[in-house]
Amino acid sequence: MSPDPPEIRFASGSMAGPYRIVERLGAGGMGEVYRAQDTRLNRTVAIKTLKGRFSERFELEARAISALNHPHICTLYDIGSQDGSGYLVMEYVEGEPLKGPLRIGEALRLGIQIAGALEAAHEKGILHRDLKPGNILVSKGGVKLLDFGLAKFVQLGPHQDNATVTAPLTGVGQIIGTLAYMSPEQIEGKPADARSDIFSFGLVLYEMLTGRRAFEAASNTGLMAAILKEEPRSPASLEPSIPPSLDRTVSKCLAKDPARRWQTAADLGDELEWIAKGESAAPRALPRRAFLPWVAGAAVAGAAGAGAAVWTWGRKIAPAPTAVIRLQLAPPAGAWPQRQIERQSPALSPAGNLVARIATGERGPMVWVQRLDSLTGHAVPGTEGATMVFWSPDGRSIGFWAGGKLKKAPAEGGTPLRICDLPGPGSATWNQNGVILASGRTSWLITVNSGAKTPWKQVSWPKFLPDGKHVLYMSRDPKTGGKWAYVEEYSSGRQTALMHTDTQVVFAADQPGSSRGYLVWGRNATLLAQRFDAETLRLSGEPVPIGKRFRSSRTAGRSSTHRRES
Repeated sequence: MSPDPPEIRFASGSMAGPYRIVERLGAGGMGEVYRAQDTRLNRTVAIKTLKGRFSERFELEARAISALNHPHICTLYDIGSQDGSGYLVMEYVEGEPLKGPLRIGEALRLGIQIAGALEAAHEKGILHRDLKPGNILVSKGGVKLLDFGLAKFVQLGPHQDNATVTAPLTGVGQIIGTLAYMSPEQIEGKPADARSDIFSFGLVLYEMLTGRRAFEAASNTGLMAAILKEEPRSPASLEPSIPPSLDRTVSKCLAKDPARRWQTAADLGDELEWIAKGESAAPRALPRRAFLPWVAGAAVAGAAGAGAAVWTWGRKIAPAPTAVIRLQLAPPAGAWPQRQIERQSPALSPAGNLVARIATGERGPMVWVQRLDSLTGHAVPGTEGATMVFWSPDGRSIGFWAGGKLKKAPAEGGTPLRICDLPGPGSATWNQNGVILASGRTSWLITVNSGAKTPWKQVSWPKFLPDGKHVLYMSRDPKTGGKWAYVEEYSSGRQTALMHTDTQVVFAADQPGSSRGYLVWGRNATLLAQRFDAETLRLSGEPVPIGKRFRSSRTAGRSSTHRRES
C-alpha cells in the first residue's frame, strides 16, 4: 500500500484550481483552512485541505455536506484535488467561535438554530460526530455549523426506518471526534446515531449557559472516565438564573443511556423554543435566593464616608406570594436616640442571620448584635469605645477596634481578648486560617492567636474570598489614579484587576462557603450584581440592576432606620 501523499500547504497568492489563496486561517481536525478568492464568480470562499489521500472517506464527506442546504450549516461549493490530496471549497463565514457564558435568551436563540441545523442533517441521514464550540461560528446572521469532515454518512434502507447502516470509514472501535465533546458510545467505539450528536449538543449548551465544560479532568483517561461514569453538576447549580425547565433539558441531553436522551433534534428544538417563549415573558432579574442573605450587607457598597445607607430590593422574581423581611435598626434599648451614631454600615454575619453595628448609649459607643428576625438587639459586654466591627468566618466571634487595640469577643457575650495594638479605625476581614487583614492608615496581616503583625500594601475595604487565600479589595490605579476592584492572593501577591468602580465591591456567594456567586456594587444610586467565580476569578455575563439605594433620614429626636425588603 502506497504511503499517503503529503498534506497540501498553500502559499498566499498561489492557485488551487480557479481559487487564489489569500491567507491561512488555521488548522482543523481534517486539515488546514484558507481564505481564498473564486476568480470565476468573484466571491470569497474557504478552502479546507485533507490530511491523507483523496479517498472514499473524503468523497463521502463531500457528498454528505453537499446534500445539506440550511441557513445555519456552512455550504459546500466545490471539491478538488492536488498531488493526490483533496480539498473542499466552502462558504466563507465571518464570525467568532461560540463561547460562553451567554445570557439565557441569547443561549436559547443560538441553541434553537443549532438544533434546527442538526435536525436538517439528521433527516438526510448525516451525523456531525464532532459538534463542539470550535465548529460553531457566531455571525451577524446567527450560527453556522462547520466541519462535517468527521460526519458519518448514513443510508436508510427501505425496511430500516429505525436502523442505520454506516459506511466503513474507520476501523472497528476507532474513536473519531474531539474527546471533551464525545458521547459515551463514541468513547467506547460503539455505533453512533443522532442521539450521539444530541449528547454533544448538550455539552455545548452546558458551556453556553455556564461558561464551563460539563466534564473536566487532568488527563484524557480521566476525561473519558468522567464522561462514561460521572454525572456533571446541574447547570442551575453553577448559574442560579437558569430556569428549571432549561436545566432539565440540558440534563436530559447528557443522559448516559441514549434511550433516555431527547430522541430527535426536532423534539429538542421544540423544547428550547417553548422555554424561550416563557423566558421572554419573564422579568429580567436575578434569582431571589442568591441574594436574600446579602441585601443588607451590600449596603456598604455606597455608604462609606456618607453615613449609613439603605438598599431596597426593587424587583419581583415571580408572581408567587412574596416573602417580606423587614429589618429595623432603631436605637437599641439603653442607647440615646439624640446621640445615635452609626460609625459604619452594619456588618452581616457569614450565615446572614445576625447584624453587628456600633451604637452609642450611656457607656459610649459599643458593639450591638441583632438577629434579622428580631426588632431588638443586645450590647456585647467589654466593647466600650468600639469604632469598627467585623465577623469571624464561623460567625461566633466579632472583631473590633477600641482604644488603639484590635480585639475579639464572643458575639453572644463574653470576655473580650486583646489581639494586638493597632492604630485605627479602618476596615478588616478575617479568614478561616486565623488571619486578619486590617486596613487603615497602614494595612496589616495579623495572626489572631499570636497577634503577630506583618505590613501589607495599602488597600481599602478588603474582604477574604471563600478560600481564605484571595482578598477582594479596592485600590487606586497608579497610572490613572482611578479606583479599581482587585483580587489578590495575599501570600504570593498575584493580582487580578476586576473592574473600575468608585464604590466598595462585595462578594455574595450562592450558598455559604460556595466559590460561585456574584460581585455586588453600587453605581449611580443603583445596586448592581455580576456573576463571579471566586475559584477561577472570572466575571461572566453582564451587570444586572438588583435594587435602588436611598439615604436614611436623620432628624433630631428621630431614629435612623435601615430596612431590608425582598
